[in-house]
Amino acid sequence: MSVKKIFLETKEKLLAHFSASEADFLASILLEKVTQLNKTQILLNTAFTFTQEQQELLENDLQRIIAQEPWQYVVGEVDFLGSKLKVNPTVLIPRPETEEWVQNLIQKHKKYDFKQILDIGTGSGCIAIALAKAFPQAKVTAIDVSDTAISLATQNSLKNKANIHFQTLNVLSWQTMQEWDLIVSNPPYICENEQTQMQKNILAYEPHQALFVPNEKPLLFYEKIAQIAQNNLVKGGFLYVEINEAFGIEVKNLFEGYDLQKVQILKDFADKNRVVVAQK
Repeated sequence: MSVKKIFLETKEKLLAHFSASEADFLASILLEKVTQLNKTQILLNTAFTFTQEQQELLENDLQRIIAQEPWQYVVGEVDFLGSKLKVNPTVLIPRPETEEWVQNLIQKHKKYDFKQILDIGTGSGCIAIALAKAFPQAKVTAIDVSDTAISLATQNSLKNKANIHFQTLNVLSWQTMQEWDLIVSNPPYICENEQTQMQKNILAYEPHQALFVPNEKPLLFYEKIAQIAQNNLVKGGFLYVEINEAFGIEVKNLFEGYDLQKVQILKDFADKNRVVVAQK
């Protein structure tokens, strides 16, 4: 059977569960994973002989997609600012909103001679890797409470030739004497009572530890990050944190209470409050 015919059959099966554009995209990425051909080669009906193992893999992946597992986990990797990163359910899937503000940070500070950079809650390592590649002169440290996340992030850094020091630790109980020129974080910031508003596949597959904070402590991680910034950012150093759009003013006020300067709320491409930036 031709690869194009299998693509069309796969797409047809997906149409029972997804829109036409989604089915086309998902069929493409599933075939690309199994065959290592790109979409153009698939549609041109490039000669390809499917093994029994490949047919079984495709069918298994198809059923995972139909069960609403995020395609990023099924494929096993994502692109983030030019780096291919492994992802699995032990880490959050990097979002375009995060990619946007990290890209803007790099563009704004490309002439800065950062010596020490800290990424709090690194997950897949996406932010740390992007910064290590953009600022090769800097020593980048990335921390996470999850051993499995640190293991995956380490694999991603090696794959992308990014020199990063990874460490497993709980930032809420962490004390450090190190000084940093730049601190970044995409910490847990979704209140537990917001789960009813979220997509079911996020709740079913992505790690809750990396998503949620107690309803009564929505700024739990920002309080600790503010303390670290106050004590450990060098004079003139920068702090960037991703936020829950509902708490932009609260995070801004919190940071100003820790004597951080030039505190700003930045919006994302959907015009939602997405990042708070401050300077020591």
